Amino acid sequence: MSESPIPAIRAILMCDTVIQEAGTGKKTLVGVFDRFIFPNVPAQIGGFTFFARITDLNGSYSFRIDVVDLREDKKLARIETNEFTHDDPLGSMDLVLPIPPIRFINFGKHEFQLYANNIYLGRCVIDVTKLEGA
Repeated sequence: MSESPIPAIRAILMCDTVIQEAGTGKKTLVGVFDRFIFPNVPAQIGGFTFFARITDLNGSYSFRIDVVDLREDKKLARIETNEFTHDDPLGSMDLVLPIPPIRFINFGKHEFQLYANNIYLGRCVIDVTKLEGA
């Protein structure tokens, strides 16, 4: 695995769902967001989707997402993919991963950190916010 070049990120987004058109393969991201709003913590949410467009892939890769509470620098979850091969370094691929339920213990910033073959590639920051009036 280590001989595969390090991929580059074109985009990382969180959304409700990703729809792929059957004929063209085009993807539509539905409900793009950058925050969760809860009346209290701890709170649990799942059923959303992690989307990353990645390029410079040439070889075998395993991806993982670490969900990190930045307030306490604590890992809340880890989502991993199976290993697969991609051999078009000038093309791009879309990594679409459903996110299982995650329990957030604090309000504040959280990172969904993307790794390829255990090398950090980038992040998507989500703000866990308190519901006004709660």
